[in-house]
Amino acid sequence: MKKISMTLSSSTVELTQGKGTITASVTNASAASDRVVLGAFPAGEPNSLAGSTGAQIADPLRTIEPGATVQYEVRFNTAGGMPGTYGVKLIPYSADEAPEDYAELGFVVQIVVPEVVPVVTRKFPWWILAIVGAVLILGGAVTAFLLTRTPAEQLVLSSFTPTQGGIEGGTTVILTGRFGDSTIVTVGETAVAAARVSDTEVTFSTPPAGQAGQVPLTVDSDGKQLGVAIFEYVAPQPTDGGGGGFFEDFCAANPQVCVAVDENKFIKDLDTGEIIKPEQVQEFLTR
Repeated sequence: MKKISMTLSSSTVELTQGKGTITASVTNASAASDRVVLGAFPAGEPNSLAGSTGAQIADPLRTIEPGATVQYEVRFNTAGGMPGTYGVKLIPYSADEAPEDYAELGFVVQIVVPEVVPVVTRKFPWWILAIVGAVLILGGAVTAFLLTRTPAEQLVLSSFTPTQGGIEGGTTVILTGRFGDSTIVTVGETAVAAARVSDTEVTFSTPPAGQAGQVPLTVDSDGKQLGVAIFEYVAPQPTDGGGGGFFEDFCAANPQVCVAVDENKFIKDLDTGEIIKPEQVQEFLTR
C-alpha cells in the first residue's frame, strides 16, 4: 500500500500574462523516510506548452521524513502556447519506483491559456481640440463684443422749456436729455406723469398752483432722480411777491428735495430755469 498522499491548493490555474502558480502538499505517511519526486505529465490531447506541460518544479526530488508534509511550488509558463485549456497531471512518487506505479495518487490540473487581446492604439481625440478651439473663439468674440460695444447712455436731464407758466396750470413743458421708459415729474408736491416723445424728449402739463412763485420740478426716470429744475408760476396780474407759504409747505413735506429754508434764500440763490443735479442738492443746502 502506497504511503504517500498529496493535496493541491487549486485544481485550476488561471494564468496572468502567461504565468501561474499552485502549491502541492505531499505527505509521507510511512514509518520511514522516503525520497519522493513530484512529477508533471501531460494529460489528454498533445499540447503546445513548453516541455508538454509548461510546468517548472524547484527541487522535485526531496527526502520526506516519516509523517512529515513538504510543499512543492509548481510554476507554469505558457509563453508561446496556443489559447485553450490543457490538462497537466501532478504525481508524487517514490524515487525508487516508476511514476506510473503511483498514477492513482496524482491529480489533473487544468491550465487555462487565455487569448491574447490585441492592443488597440487609440487615435488622438482631435475632436476635443476642435471643441476647445471653438469655445476659445466664441469666448474671444464675446470678450471683444463686451469691450467694443457702445456703453449704455446715462439718463440725464439737460434742459426744459418753457421755464414759466400761469398759475391756472395747463402749461406744456418740454424736458430734454436722456430718459427711460417711464418718467415722473413732481411739481411742488404734485406728481405728474410725463409723456415720452423720444429717448431724448418728454413732455408734461403743469398742474394749477395756488399762488405765483418758484417751485421745484423733481424729475425721476425709471426710478432714478435726474435732477431738480426751477419752474416759476406767474399770475395774470402782478403780485406783491407773496407765495412763500406755498414753498414753505413744500419744504415741510419734501425735505429731501427742498433746496432752501425760506422764500428769500430760494429766490436769492436760484434762477428760474436753473437745473440742480442730484449730487448738487446737498451742496446747495450747505451753502
